[in-house]
Amino acid sequence: MDVKLILGKALFFGVASLLLWLGLTVAHALQAAIQGRSKTTPPQADPATFMAQFATIAVLRVHRETGIELDYSVESLRVIDDQLAALAARGGDVDPSLDLGMGVLAYAAYIGEVLRIHHQWTWALEGSAGNAAGHCLKRGGVTIFPMSWCLKRMAHGESDAIWSKARIVSEMAGSIPF
Repeated sequence: MDVKLILGKALFFGVASLLLWLGLTVAHALQAAIQGRSKTTPPQADPATFMAQFATIAVLRVHRETGIELDYSVESLRVIDDQLAALAARGGDVDPSLDLGMGVLAYAAYIGEVLRIHHQWTWALEGSAGNAAGHCLKRGGVTIFPMSWCLKRMAHGESDAIWSKARIVSEMAGSIPF
């Protein structure tokens, strides 16, 4: 397994998703200007909506590949862990319609949605393109980057298991203020 290749592809497609988002924002601004609304600020993509949509892709993908129905439970993160391990072992995606970066982004979104649903985290945009275009979860003064979790899981294997991190976050959630 070539870790640099996997991380390079994932970073590339994470940046590609950021560029797509920026392109859509610019297109909206141009459309607003053409329609005489140049003084208004174009609406920004809502991180919660964006990541919820990508989480749905993960649910569909896992069902198609394994027959398992993900239910957004904390326990279901074990399946995501297995999917990331399999993706890393293959050195990429077996489905050419789903590139590596988009697959990892979908899994990161699912992880974030599970934490958001069960522990009241909030999606935000922050950081660099290396963190899934800056999509992160916030609660109190704590910030989590699920995309980084996925990349580390793929690079380091079981020692960076998603399930372990999710369990720790679940245990400490009660002590993190809103």
